[in-house]
Amino acid sequence: MAYITKFEIENFKGIESLELEVAEKHKCPVVTLVGLNESGKTTILEAISHFVTAEGTISKEPGRKNAANLLSLVPIAKKANFSGIIEISATVMMEDADRRNVESNFDKAGYIIDSEQLPKSFTITRKYYFAEGEYKKLTNMWDLAFFAKKKGRGKIFREYVRPKEEEINAGTPDLWQSCVELIKKSLPTIAYFPMFLVDVPDRIYLTQYEDEHPSQRYYREVLQDILDSLDEDLDLEQHVVKRIRNYQEQESKPNWLTLLWSRPEKGMIDSVVQKLSSAISREVIGSWKNIFNRPISAKMITIDWNVDLEKDSIPYLTFGISDGESKYALHERSLGFRWFFLFLLFTRFKCDKERPTLFLFDEPAANLHARAQTELLMSFGRIIENRNGIIYSTHSAHMINPQWIPAAQIVENTAINYDSDDEMLSFSSPPTSITVVPYRRFASLNPDRSSYFQPILDKLDHISPKISPDGPVLVTEGISDFHAFLFYCSELLTIKGISLLPGLGDTQHDSQIANLIGMGRNFIVVLDDDQSGNRAAKRYREKWLLDCNHVATLGELHSDAAGKKLETILSSETLSAISAHFSHTGAPKKKEIGLYFSEANAGLIQDKSPKTAEMVKDILNEAVKRILNQSTK
Repeated sequence: MAYITKFEIENFKGIESLELEVAEKHKCPVVTLVGLNESGKTTILEAISHFVTAEGTISKEPGRKNAANLLSLVPIAKKANFSGIIEISATVMMEDADRRNVESNFDKAGYIIDSEQLPKSFTITRKYYFAEGEYKKLTNMWDLAFFAKKKGRGKIFREYVRPKEEEINAGTPDLWQSCVELIKKSLPTIAYFPMFLVDVPDRIYLTQYEDEHPSQRYYREVLQDILDSLDEDLDLEQHVVKRIRNYQEQESKPNWLTLLWSRPEKGMIDSVVQKLSSAISREVIGSWKNIFNRPISAKMITIDWNVDLEKDSIPYLTFGISDGESKYALHERSLGFRWFFLFLLFTRFKCDKERPTLFLFDEPAANLHARAQTELLMSFGRIIENRNGIIYSTHSAHMINPQWIPAAQIVENTAINYDSDDEMLSFSSPPTSITVVPYRRFASLNPDRSSYFQPILDKLDHISPKISPDGPVLVTEGISDFHAFLFYCSELLTIKGISLLPGLGDTQHDSQIANLIGMGRNFIVVLDDDQSGNRAAKRYREKWLLDCNHVATLGELHSDAAGKKLETILSSETLSAISAHFSHTGAPKKKEIGLYFSEANAGLIQDKSPKTAEMVKDILNEAVKRILNQSTK
């Protein structure tokens, strides 16, 4: 199967030029987009939804009738009179199976292909052309060349030249096009689930009408996907809309709709709608319990059809939820119920049977409570089975999976100064210059801008010790020390029954010390052995009448750590690994050390330095002895 490693976007709304890495350095199937409000997360997802392999719901190839809708895609600053090209491209990596298919395709046509010049990767680009504010045309370009020679002829491989149209009409095969079709069948289908879909319309119209909401077209496509899944060659247009239109034309009476209700055609239409209802009930209600491990009150999804005589007699469907006794309209149910219902509907019927699907979710956790967000995140794990992928945006820590952090991306609108009250409170439209940077790189380059990736920090830094620990307590100087000590010594602390708590810095332990003394707990505060740490240790001992068993520096716990702090007790091997982890050279910052060990505690990293492990364990062993020594006094 071919797979996408990178998307590139140019001139799309607020995006001037942007690259989004998907799987170049890893095979993580989920990309998490994290950023502040108005950062551009939705814009990125919208752009990807217009790529060549999009399933068509949002971005069908435009005709003149709906080309005006594409004006919403042009650069915001150039809407008045845009002349240029909107580009959405992707780098595609071919696997061995794709390469064998190409070689076989040429072989059957009497050619030998040069396998050494057969590229492992290539780009596909979709371009929308505009001139003076008007849409002109659309092109899809595959930057892919094949070098081959006729069997038994010549020794030189030459670039394959596609036959002319008249040659194709005369029977000459277009091997380039047939190879492209083979590769396209293995590329992931892109399925976009925008936020507006949660606002379920009370009527889903089965044909397009003027000024309809984008959700109408989307729901029509989903309903057709459901019929397609039945493999009965059923078509909404053919077997519902045309049957109604044909009867209307044949009868041509004002009361034609009333007459239709007693005709055989109605039974045929009812049968199609009933098949829709049964398929949705079976898949959605059946999946609900499997995914969320609890039953659902709904017993049946009902669908009714009618005709809107005031809207050019357009047929429409309405959704209902029946619990066996009462029936409710779907749009009247709670936001959480609607979201999960549509989420299951979307993911169950948008999966392509022949190739994987790349799902795009825009803020899927919006307006869901914490438990629902956690359940939603767990359900993502089931979606990515069978080589499916997900790109989703979020600003919630409940929607961060530590296992997917290597693929997380930070989205930023560099044109907005989020620290300026004047700009944030302005009534004018915010400027846009959207960028995206891999999380680890962003964290390394911007350690003081943690608000941009706060959901990831909240997830990694989430600690759940008891508020009132009932045993001995070891307090670290800060969060970086906490994660490092926990990574190397979690087993030791568990065996000894000691709770590990993070401090807020060497000068901020007074409240913790007061609480621990008040609760009568045995404890020790471990500080760096630098000038600041030694000064703080002395102050705590004098103020709270404590000894070295309660407050100690690293140097007091281990002679080799004298005058050192966390950054300098780590081995050179560990420090190099941390720098490499964040893609730079030189000594890592303390913030990077904390992030590194927080990811390690999430199971994403295995540190291989026995020297660091030995040093940290020796320090913690001595600290544990001092805590336990308090119990003997």
